[in-house]
Amino acid sequence: MSHKDTAAETELLRLKAEFMEKKAPFYYQSISVQQAKGAADFPARGRVWASRTTLPAPSKSDLLDIVSRTVCDLGKNKEHCTMPPAEGVRIQWSGYRPGVSAHEPEPSISEVEKYHRLLNDAKERTVILYSHGGFYWRVPSSEYVPSSRAILTSLVVQVAQQEAGLLRPN
Repeated sequence: MSHKDTAAETELLRLKAEFMEKKAPFYYQSISVQQAKGAADFPARGRVWASRTTLPAPSKSDLLDIVSRTVCDLGKNKEHCTMPPAEGVRIQWSGYRPGVSAHEPEPSISEVEKYHRLLNDAKERTVILYSHGGFYWRVPSSEYVPSSRAILTSLVVQVAQQEAGLLRPN
């Protein structure tokens, strides 16, 4: 074995040991525990308005019925499919908050008042819909607000259903 091979093997072993010490306790937990940590609500700090709300679920779920019927039809009606109920979607409106320090805590006012102040302080009426895959769960969308000066709307990370799944054969 060459010196390069030995050095590479030593580095890989060091990285593995570091991972096992620092990261493994998190990654080897159940998915429910991991998701609960990622779905926690972190208060906005500094030059960011953050107003949270829930968009209500539709009262009529035609799309859900179509998807369910299509999946069951593809299964040649051999399965009985149950669908979880449609739920509201949590979102966060974020915008630039001028005149405060970078470490200023989020004000203790209603979400509606935060939203109105966000609109009042917005220099542009551009709205960005921020959506991401699961990898960015630790990067709050509000991190992007000061540089864009636009109003940002993001879906709030939520814990995946553990029981129902989207469709589950009975």
